[in-house]
Formats: sequence, structure tokens, C-alpha cells
Amino acid sequence: YGYSDFYQQSWPWSYDGIRQASVFIHKAHANSLQTEDEIKVLKAEARFLRAYFYWMLVRRYGPVPIMPDEGTDYTKSYDELSIPRNTMDECVDYVASEMLLAAKDLPEKRDNANIVRPTKGAALAVRAKMLVYAASPLYNGNTEFADFVDKQGKQLIPQEYNEEKWAKAAAACRPWKNACTRAGARSDPDHAGRQPAHGIFPFPSFRT
Repeated sequence: YGYSDFYQQSWPWSYDGIRQASVFIHKAHANSLQTEDEIKVLKAEARFLRAYFYWMLVRRYGPVPIMPDEGTDYTKSYDELSIPRNTMDECVDYVASEMLLAAKDLPEKRDNANIVRPTKGAALAVRAKMLVYAASPLYNGNTEFADFVDKQGKQLIPQEYNEEKWAKAAAACRPWKNACTRAGARSDPDHAGRQPAHGIFPFPSFRT
């Protein structure tokens, strides 16, 4: 499939991936063919993917519904399954905290055979980008979204500018940079334009 396919199907595809990742996180311990350490890394990868799907949804749709971690009973009625949007701040906090948890058990670097799998640096990069996104004028006191509320009248986009969000975003960049340095990446001005160290960033969006 191409980009246009994902653009049109991003909502159902992302939530399908979120569901599969949640199932894996809760069921992976039953795997008797891999060691405890291997399962820990696999669960961290699933956690990364689940948070990454939310990150992509938020970028495209703004605040979105965050599904229950334990999953959903699809035998319930439509009204019971109709989960409302979370606020932008709730979505940001969720993605940031999940990426931080994933980073704890992800490796700092990958070999050629596993180049597309997430690393500690990738998880911390998404966390930092999510926090920068939240601190930006788009979602930090943007009064153009004053009427963006749910059915209960809950404000979904913060209407008051909060400068502390920039400090939080800046602070999140430090552990990301440290992870990159430990993995062999160069970030100093003399090496501007160089590709990151091989095996650190599994997704094209992290190469710029």
C-alpha cells in the first residue's frame, strides 16, 4: 500500500495496531520459547508501536480517544463502546510516559538484521517531539480552538498559554541526545548534515 492508502485508512489501521500491541503486552509473558529478557524487549517494542500510533493520530486529528489498556469488550452496545476524545494534554502525557517506559527496555542500537526495529533513541525522540508539539502555538493557548469541545462541553485544547511546556520539551531533548551519543551518533555543528549513526533511528522521519 502507498501513502495515500494510509492517509485514508490511518484511523482504523492505527487503532487496529494499538489493539494488537495491547494484546501482545498483556499476553507476551505466556511465551515459553523466549527468555525473560527477550520478552521484556519485545514488550517494549510493542509499547513503542502503540504510543507511536497515537503520536501519528494526534498529528493528523488532534486529541483522540485513548483506549483502555486492558482492551475493550466488543460485545457491549455501541453507546458503551463510544469512547470520547481525550484532551490534548492527556494525549501528550500518555505518549510521553509510554515512550519513556519503552525506552527503559529498548536497546540503544540495532544491527543490520534489526535496523527497522525501535531503539531507545527513537523512543526518546518521539517523546521529545510530542512535547515540542504540545508546547507550540498550535496547541498551547490557541484560542482558535475555543469551540473544540466534546459533548459534555469539556475543552479539548488548552486555552491558556503555558511556558512551562517549553521547559518540559527542552528537558526531554537531553536524554534523547545522551542516548544518541552513547549509540555513536554525532550532533555537533561541525557534523551538520551527516547521517545519524547506523542503527539508531528506524524511521525516516528521524533522519532529518
